Amino acid sequence: MSASARRRIIIVVSVMLLLGLLFGLTVSGQSLQIYLDRLIFGSDKSANGHEIIARVNGEPVYRSQLENFELLLRIQGTTPADQVTREAFGTLVEQVILQQEAERRGIHTSEGEARAFTEQQRQLWQQSPPSDPAVRAVVSQTMQTAGLKSEDEYWDRMVDHYARLLNLAKLRQQIYEEVPFPSDEEVKLYLAENPIQSALVFIPVYLKDWGEASVIFADLVKKQKSLGLDGLATEVDRLARQYRPFGPTESTIERFQFLSPSELPEHARAVLDLSEGELGLVKNRSGSPVIVLVLSKVLVDEATAMEYGRSQLREQRAKEHYQSVVEDLLRKAHIEILAPDLKKTFPQGLPALP
Repeated sequence: MSASARRRIIIVVSVMLLLGLLFGLTVSGQSLQIYLDRLIFGSDKSANGHEIIARVNGEPVYRSQLENFELLLRIQGTTPADQVTREAFGTLVEQVILQQEAERRGIHTSEGEARAFTEQQRQLWQQSPPSDPAVRAVVSQTMQTAGLKSEDEYWDRMVDHYARLLNLAKLRQQIYEEVPFPSDEEVKLYLAENPIQSALVFIPVYLKDWGEASVIFADLVKKQKSLGLDGLATEVDRLARQYRPFGPTESTIERFQFLSPSELPEHARAVLDLSEGELGLVKNRSGSPVIVLVLSKVLVDEATAMEYGRSQLREQRAKEHYQSVVEDLLRKAHIEILAPDLKKTFPQGLPALP
C-alpha cells in the first residue's frame, strides 16, 4: 500500500479522537474556529459550499465536506501544501465508502449510545482541559457565534457527529473479528521469528570483602522499611557509586533482556530468585559479593509467550485484513468527479490503490 493511502486510512480511523486532536494541537485560533464551525455546527462560510463536486456510488459529495478535510490536514501540518486537496479528497471518499459499508452491514449506533459516548468525552474535557487557553477560548467563541447558550447545547450538537464516528469504529471491529485466532503451530512460528524476551532490572553494589558486604547488607535491610523503595534505591545507588567509579551522568542500573537464564552472568541469574523491590546478597563470576536491589523483573514462560504471541499475530493479521477490505471497497466503488478543479487534480480519475 502506498504511503498516502496508509495516511488516508489512519486519518479516517483517528477522527474518533477529534477532540483530543484539536485540543492537543498548537494551531491558529482562526483555523480551529473555522473547523469547529464547519464540522460540528454545519456552519458553511463558503459561497459554493453546497456544490456537488463528486458522487461516490451515487451519493453526492459536497464542496464544504472537502474543505473540512483540507482544513483538518492543514491543522495537522504533516501534508505538503501542494498535496492537501489530493489527500483530503481521498480521505473524504474513503469515509463516504466506509459509512456506506457500515450501513450495508446493518451497523447502527443508537442515540443512547452516542449520547453516552458524548458524555464520556465531555467528562474527559472537563477533567483534562487543554493546556493552551487559546483553544478553550476558540471553543467558547464557537458557542457564541453558533448562538449556543450553554455547554449542554454544545455537546448536544456533538451527538450526531459521534454517532457517525462510532459507526466507523464498529465497522472496523467487525472486520477485525472476521480474522480467526492463529493456531498453536502458527504462533510458534511467529515466536521463532519474533521471540519474546524476559527482562531484569536491578542496581548492583560490587564489593570485594564478604565481611564488609554482610554488614552493609544487614544495615540496608534494617533501613528498608523506613526508606521505602525510592529511598532504598537512592541509598543503593549511592553505595554503588562509592565502591565503583561512575560518571556523574552514568547510571548504576543494570538491564538485561534474555530468552534463557543461561544467557545471564552469574550474579544476574541469582537475582532471578528475588522479587521486585527485594534486596539480595549474591556472588559474581569471580566469587566476590554483590548487593542487589531488584527494580523490575518480568519473566516470560512458555504459556505467557504463547498467549502474547497469539494476540500479536492476530492483531497484525486483523490490521492487514482491514486494509485489504478498505482497498477492495475503493477499487469497486464508482467515483464520479464533477468539479472542474478536481478533474484537473485527478485527470485520470481517483487513483486506484495497489
